[in-house]
Amino acid sequence: MKKPLILMIGLLCLAVSVTGCSDKAPQSESVEALPQSVASEQVQSKVIRPLPQTLEISTLDNCTVAAAVEEGGIYLDDTGKAQMKAVIYDYDRYDMVDIAALAEGDIIELRGEEVTVNSVEHRENGLVVINGEIDMGGYELFTDDTGVYFEIGFDDIKTWNEIGTVTLPVNEEFVFTDTSDLEKGEEVWYAGDFLQPEPEVRYGFTPYNTTITIQNGEVVAMTRVYTP
Repeated sequence: MKKPLILMIGLLCLAVSVTGCSDKAPQSESVEALPQSVASEQVQSKVIRPLPQTLEISTLDNCTVAAAVEEGGIYLDDTGKAQMKAVIYDYDRYDMVDIAALAEGDIIELRGEEVTVNSVEHRENGLVVINGEIDMGGYELFTDDTGVYFEIGFDDIKTWNEIGTVTLPVNEEFVFTDTSDLEKGEEVWYAGDFLQPEPEVRYGFTPYNTTITIQNGEVVAMTRVYTP
């Protein structure tokens, strides 16, 4: 009678032991898998955004900015004072450290939209190619002596964003310097040249070729350069 009882007790202990091992194994796997899952989400959720915008349309003064001026944008107001209506532009700037660490799986905000980085190439000349070159539908960032990165398009031209429209008085000593025509060379014009019934000044002022300089709330100079 004792032997069957001892045998049954032994089988019971074995069953409890096996059940205990079965319960512990999944707990161990889930504990190990959780940190890896969290770490993966953290890597993919890194988002790089432009630096805060410093150019404020409401406090535009003592600066040189990219601008577009339409034909007739320089005119006389009711008091006989020359005015300039211009659309002001700026470009997004990115921290050099952020771009240097840019890697596949990151997200970068470009032109106000979040772009997933599927591929990234850091070249020796400072160019950073994201998702292939521009002609392949990708994006290119570059840096210069300003110490930040910015997006460029074809012919290495900055990608400009419209900030707003302003109308500012034109200083009496306003000077427009034009080097946009390589055959004509440098030409210099004044405010009065824009106010003629049939002005000889050629229009075509865009943020890609034109800047205006503002001092003490007035436009004192405008420059247009050659662009390919």
